[in-house]
This record gives sequence, C-alpha cells and structure tokens, in this order.
Amino acid sequence: MKPRIDQLLQASPFVLCSILAATTALGQITPDNTLDNERSVVTNLNINGIVIDLIEGGAIRESNLFHSFSDFNVAEFGRVYFANPAGI
Repeated sequence: MKPRIDQLLQASPFVLCSILAATTALGQITPDNTLDNERSVVTNLNINGIVIDLIEGGAIRESNLFHSFSDFNVAEFGRVYFANPAGI
C-alpha cells in the first residue's frame, strides 16, 4: 500500500500545475492619471458575441496621440482597439 501513496504524492504537483495552467487569465487595462483630463477611456463592448476593449481619448499633440496606463494586460485571444480621432 505504501508504494501507491508515494506514487500519488509524486503525481500531485503535476496535477495541480495542470489545473492551474488550464485556468484562463483575465486581461485588465487601467488608464492612469498622468494625462489628467486627457486620459484614456476604456469601454468593454460585445460585438457579435466577441468581447473587446475600446480605448478612446488620450492626449493629442500635433499629429500624435498619447495614452498612459498603469496596467495594460490583454487576455489570451483578447482584442483591444484604439479609436483614433481624424488626422491621427
């Protein structure tokens, strides 16, 4: 009986790692306050059953658009779209 317990104890870390690896990580996009009232706005949308993050706003300087984030993590197979104003 002891060899079976030893085998079970040896296999348990592999089972635990497999379960943890199979869980889905969620993405998170969080604008920071660096750009004050020009900061980015992140909106979660569902388009045809697909969840996306739409990023709008940002700071315009001449023909450039700047965003600043404290967290920018996209889930596996996640989609992020930046809405650029005309001329950018």
